[in-house]
Amino acid sequence: MVALSGGAVKTVAGDGILTVDFRTDFAALPYSNTTGDTAIGFEVDILSEAATRSELVMEPAESLGEFSPAALHHLWLAEKGDVDVVAQGLFPGLYAYLEAYADDEQFRGIDAARAQSPALFTDPYYLEDFGFAVNVELHPEIRSLADLEAGMTVATYEDAAADLWVVENLVPNGIDVSRVTNGSVLSPLSAAALAGNVVGVIHSLPVIEVLAADIPEIEIVDVIDADVPVAFAVDPSNESLHEALNEALAGMVADGTYQTIYDRWFTNPAGSVVP
Repeated sequence: MVALSGGAVKTVAGDGILTVDFRTDFAALPYSNTTGDTAIGFEVDILSEAATRSELVMEPAESLGEFSPAALHHLWLAEKGDVDVVAQGLFPGLYAYLEAYADDEQFRGIDAARAQSPALFTDPYYLEDFGFAVNVELHPEIRSLADLEAGMTVATYEDAAADLWVVENLVPNGIDVSRVTNGSVLSPLSAAALAGNVVGVIHSLPVIEVLAADIPEIEIVDVIDADVPVAFAVDPSNESLHEALNEALAGMVADGTYQTIYDRWFTNPAGSVVP
């Protein structure tokens, strides 16, 4: 149920409160994370500023910091109208992913019928590249994607944009894919470090940079210039909020606020910045 907010934009809670679900179950700065009970990160700062420009006050959902198994499960919160916005490093192609893999036994049988009431995605606030990370102690021969051969296995996060990229670009060449559940205690990088049959991991570059920093034997040996749009998912019944957030994002890009926030969290090439 959408209630009237204190301003012109409607929200779930009303009273000018923008309720947001952030992914905070693993230390994947600079997207979003927690310090104590406080949400921090690039998505948090971008959405907080967008909320202010829409005359709203952003508040994390009560699920802040709790484990949830997959981005698509978080997306469900927006689809049902339980929250106003889901900020999970989501890509609009998630619905295509859902349709393509809903019957996969690794995918936990999420019902494709949910896409009949899809969330509204904002304009992108980030263009995501992927990193290819390798355990160079186990596989010193792998120094780039060009070194992969048929029969080798790479790991990806389930329901992530990189998974679709691997399926479309590497699987046809005989490369196998091992999907790791989002939010797993063992990240794909540590899984690669422990299992010699996985030669490396392909995942979001900013996330994989953080994870690789804590594992000395893991190196990012290649970067995939994918430019996958990353966007916020909005309650599908709230078109006014969707429009307000898009207007706010455009204004932030135009006046330089977006760039200031980006520089606070990222050291990636400027190609990942929304133009």
